[in-house]
Amino acid sequence: MNCNISIHSQVFSKVKDVFYSAITSDDLNYLADDIDKVLSISVQWLVDDILAYSERDPASHGRITTILECSTSFHAVICYRLASALSDCQLAEGSKLDLLRYKFSNYGKLISGIEIHPGATIGKRFVIDHGYGTVIGETCCIGDNCYILSNVILGAVGIADNITGKRHPTIGNQVEIGCGARVLGPVTIGDNVFIAPSCVVTDHIPSGTKITIANQLQICRTDTTDNKLSVSAYVQDDTLHLTGTIENLQRVASLDSDHNEIETLALFKVHLMGTYNEYRISKPKDDTATNRSNFNILLCFELQQLILINVNGISKQENNIMNNIVNCKNVVDFA
Repeated sequence: MNCNISIHSQVFSKVKDVFYSAITSDDLNYLADDIDKVLSISVQWLVDDILAYSERDPASHGRITTILECSTSFHAVICYRLASALSDCQLAEGSKLDLLRYKFSNYGKLISGIEIHPGATIGKRFVIDHGYGTVIGETCCIGDNCYILSNVILGAVGIADNITGKRHPTIGNQVEIGCGARVLGPVTIGDNVFIAPSCVVTDHIPSGTKITIANQLQICRTDTTDNKLSVSAYVQDDTLHLTGTIENLQRVASLDSDHNEIETLALFKVHLMGTYNEYRISKPKDDTATNRSNFNILLCFELQQLILINVNGISKQENNIMNNIVNCKNVVDFA
């Protein structure tokens, strides 16, 4: 009980400091009768927020004082809660009120690099960790117990001339969003969803889903290399699907984790159509590769080799490879 009182007191002191730093003396005169109410509403939310920070971010080591004094990401949340509290106080609508909400929001952006529109709706126990570059749009709705990292964009699909009204995502409860992820448009993300770093989400996501990158291509080449490779690949059932600049592909082979060729795990071309190839993966039933947790694919071109890393999930039952995505990297040039 005493601990909670102490946390409330510390949070109130910091929120008060931020409040008086963000606005002018004229603004204070305008809010004079409502300052205590704005601070009280903000602190009620922020006590839960800071407890979530201390419990969920191991780098904080549970130190409330350190978060309050040093976490610019938490300061951005303070500014958002203050801006939101102005609406909760049901003050008279008008240009002055809107201006004050934006002042709090922009002050948070100035000190943290995080932009949270004051019109966004954010639930309890909200955490932005290492949040520099994160943008949360005006009509975005975020549920309880959500955790967001840096450079996350919760934005609209378009760039200029977006329509008014709902144009930003609705995020459920217990959602985690990794750094650099983009969730765009009025899509709905269900509860308990994990969105991995650098994902781009433009469609609804059901609850309990884990979103990861389908394909990621890293190409290294010298100035003397004329061929510019761009390859997408995935494995479904017992078939490897390739698409992209593969017209001059000469050979496909399977490699183990040490990049040694697996002679018993053969790939046979079964379909060819311009920039799209299919290869049947053949594995004898007694092959030890059946129990491999991953393998790699080697693509041989005239002047280059491309290795597709970690085709995961070879099923130990029924010898099937089920709906797994490969990541592309490690191009070796022979030019």
